[in-house]
Amino acid sequence: MGVEWINTASVPELESFFRRCCTCETWVQRMVIERPYNSRDSLLQAADVNWQGLDESDYLQAFEGHSIIGDIQSLAMKYADTRTFAYDEQSRVTTANQEILQALATGNAEYQARFGFVFLVCATDKSAGEILEFLQARLRNTRDMEIQHAGQEQCKITRIRLESLL
Repeated sequence: MGVEWINTASVPELESFFRRCCTCETWVQRMVIERPYNSRDSLLQAADVNWQGLDESDYLQAFEGHSIIGDIQSLAMKYADTRTFAYDEQSRVTTANQEILQALATGNAEYQARFGFVFLVCATDKSAGEILEFLQARLRNTRDMEIQHAGQEQCKITRIRLESLL
């Protein structure tokens, strides 16, 4: 699919397309309303700009569209459209040893209990060990700091997903 398709797709088709990249409805609607797009670059720039200025409830809605890192099946029933992305993004985690996977599971549970949402990091090209280091470091943050960090990671993930669909 390209920019031409995005500019001519029906609203329901386009909403579904953008939800594959990000499950935040405000972001999806902003992307739909802004068309037509002049180019691939203008579309990608709009994706970044439309992520800015969202509120905490928007961020939390987007975060709900992600699986727990290392537990890709946790997403299967809720957001089937993003399951393939999650698998691809976390592909290096699947080769981790049991000790790291257990530490990720423990850290994810602690993170979710502390902050109220899943740990979110752009996992593309990161090993399970690297992800675990990010998780452990971010557990020391305040909730407000974590909302911002996770929001920045969501923006990166959305862009990668959008680029892969274009």
